[in-house]
Amino acid sequence: MNNNNEQVLNTFRKSIQRASNNKAERALDEGAKDAQQYGFDYARQPRYLQVTIERAGRKGLVDLKPYFKSSPNVKYSKSGEWYMKVPIRRKKSSMSSNVYRQAKQIQMGISGSGTDFIKDLYNKESYSSAVPQLNRSTDNGNLTRIKTSSRASNYYAFRTVSAKTPMNMWILGRKNVSEDTMSKTMITNIKRIISHSLKE
Repeated sequence: MNNNNEQVLNTFRKSIQRASNNKAERALDEGAKDAQQYGFDYARQPRYLQVTIERAGRKGLVDLKPYFKSSPNVKYSKSGEWYMKVPIRRKKSSMSSNVYRQAKQIQMGISGSGTDFIKDLYNKESYSSAVPQLNRSTDNGNLTRIKTSSRASNYYAFRTVSAKTPMNMWILGRKNVSEDTMSKTMITNIKRIISHSLKE
């Protein structure tokens, strides 16, 4: 694991450990309230879409990307674009048997850590059935195994969020967007907001 990852890991370790659920969308749940104050880009939205954003936020649908952008841990590329590496702790209890089986097979080097590509790393329990645009395009991803003792390891998914990251990659509360909890009009407007953002 390189020095940058170590620094980010140390910075976020406490907040990650306090998270009650280590799935990607909820591992930084503590930041959700802060994210709500930033919200989507209100200036570019017609009033009826602004109202939709406010109502969706009250129902738990939050875009974490603005929260990361405002974090003191943000770094900048040579071209001036912001980015940040976010370590997501993945406990055994949060992994399916298939994912945990792959995780245990990650080979660790002399440094005591190793990274490998894991299929179905992120499950679909928190996906929205009503608005497919909210969902990630893939459930696969890299997982890092870090040795903590002779017989134990911790697992982290180091994900990078940046100015170029699509908005739907860091949505919290996707499962709250359904035909059972929202009106057809609200769902339609959420689709418009997401589609517009993904085109930017």
